[in-house]
Amino acid sequence: FLDWHRTTKAAKVTAAKTATQQQQQQQQQQQQQPTHQSSWLCIVTGSGAHSQEGPILRNAVHALLEKRQMEYQLNRKGRGSFLVNAQSGIVLYAAPKHAEY
Repeated sequence: FLDWHRTTKAAKVTAAKTATQQQQQQQQQQQQQPTHQSSWLCIVTGSGAHSQEGPILRNAVHALLEKRQMEYQLNRKGRGSFLVNAQSGIVLYAAPKHAEY
């Protein structure tokens, strides 16, 4: 469960990428082969109702989910959160590998 009220847009988008990728990596490490199981993550962005600029964060997270082709549902009641299948979608870039000494 991620709740990002009162943090910057860039920090939130980075945290969303990291959280979904970590969830995918954990699932793959627990099982020898990747599976098509679901691992759902709730991302609370807020609806933007109290922002002069509107739902900037919600729109940025929505764009990220679309870009990564992830399976998700927008909370229709409050429109301030997404339920995301962290096992879905594509990775936009590979994590840098650490040099071995």
